[in-house]
Amino acid sequence: IIPVLTQFPVGAETLAQRMIFLLCSDATRVPARELVQGVLGMCDERNLDGNFMVFLVNGMDREEALKRLPSIVGILDGSDGPRMLVRESFARLTTSSLNRPSVLSPTQLLMGLHDEAVVATGQKAVEAVGVYEAMAKPDGTRVFSTPVFDTALKLLAEQEHVSPLMLQTADAYYRRRGGPAGTVIKLLQKLIERKVWEMDDGMVEVFVQSFRTMLPGTLALVKTVPHDALRRMVEMDAQLATAVRGYVSKMPDSARKPYRWLLH
Repeated sequence: IIPVLTQFPVGAETLAQRMIFLLCSDATRVPARELVQGVLGMCDERNLDGNFMVFLVNGMDREEALKRLPSIVGILDGSDGPRMLVRESFARLTTSSLNRPSVLSPTQLLMGLHDEAVVATGQKAVEAVGVYEAMAKPDGTRVFSTPVFDTALKLLAEQEHVSPLMLQTADAYYRRRGGPAGTVIKLLQKLIERKVWEMDDGMVEVFVQSFRTMLPGTLALVKTVPHDALRRMVEMDAQLATAVRGYVSKMPDSARKPYRWLLH
């Protein structure tokens, strides 16, 4: 059936996807390697989207799964149908099958969603993290535990390239998960050490938003921000400027002196 499937005529895409679904309908069984290789080769040759890969992901190896993740995320469009398919692929990637461990751990998947190729999909990447975060068991408990977010955020902050998506994920972790504020504040502190103000404008903008969201916990970090960078931050966010001025005004005279520009 693989030659028939991989040579489907133009216009029969929905039928081909249905065939793949029927061949892989049992999520507890690993798809045949020949089927996985045949479909992935077909996708490369014919430039097909992630709809053809959703039900095959638990037959991939780790490298293949991470490589195909941007294509799978790429099918998201804000509607329920694609979101359901991406949720299914995430579940298959992180669930052990018969006599085989999961393709990716929950932490590896979350980090994979922050890879440059996935981040390049823009709002789709944000939506994918939202799908990941919201996945729940029948009893309502989250599929991916809060410690997974904690571990992934710490590892992401150490990577050479840091994207705004990381801070947006941290915001979801704090707001929706009730994650400890300390984890997010340490993440912001790490970005200050890495001179976040020298990164691209989008990263700086999200950093300032997160800095404001975590008030008053982030006020203790004010002294670690160079004055030029702090000036830029308060100019970008009036609410943050008010909070920082209030914090500085309560400093002892000697500590407040360098911030005269801010108070006047």
